[in-house]
Amino acid sequence: MEARILIVEDEALIALHLEQIVLDAGHRVVGIAFDPEEAKEIVRKERPDLAFVDMRLRNGTSGLDVARYLREQYDVPSVLVSGNLDNGNTEAATQLRPVALVGKPFMPATILGAIDMAIARLDNRH
Repeated sequence: MEARILIVEDEALIALHLEQIVLDAGHRVVGIAFDPEEAKEIVRKERPDLAFVDMRLRNGTSGLDVARYLREQYDVPSVLVSGNLDNGNTEAATQLRPVALVGKPFMPATILGAIDMAIARLDNRH
């Protein structure tokens, strides 16, 4: 199954790295959002299957809020990505039932494993 993936990441190099991993695996990136408003616009238009969401975006905005919105409004699961997976962040993140939590820096195999888990969950819903 080709997954349609949204990337919500405010660091351009990381977003491009994620995009390349996704494309190389044969999936489709429906958009890259650098902030919550862009993410909301893309999800309305594109209806992705999965989102990679940085837990901490620019200007102190919360990727967790973006992930919550995607799940509650569009039933889009998220893989949460963070450079700081301490106990407080991890606890708050797990309440959102993410597909996975991925630390930065990440390896392509970790990203591909998260995509595979998301696809398996999507297949079980249908």
